[in-house]
Amino acid sequence: MARAGGAASIGASTRGAGSTAACTSRGTGDERVAQKVLEIEGADRYRAPIVLEGGSIHVDGEGTVMATEECLLNRNRNPELSREQIERCCSSTWAPRR
Repeated sequence: MARAGGAASIGASTRGAGSTAACTSRGTGDERVAQKVLEIEGADRYRAPIVLEGGSIHVDGEGTVMATEECLLNRNRNPELSREQIERCCSSTWAPRR
């Protein structure tokens, strides 16, 4: 997604503490700070196509993506997606191409 050797930001919707209503930080101070940092750094920004929770994924920058099944496979977050679809999404969204 990012230019070779470059950085990028990937934003995602969450469902606050397991709620069924999607929450985003769009329009909040957090969103404005993130946008400003990206502008200063000249980094690209992308939106993840799945619902996450804070701490539900970890990426090491070397191609490893770890995710919690409890969060991503929970029926109140991504009920329309199978485990395989979520795995493909995580791989294509967060695992860099070598």
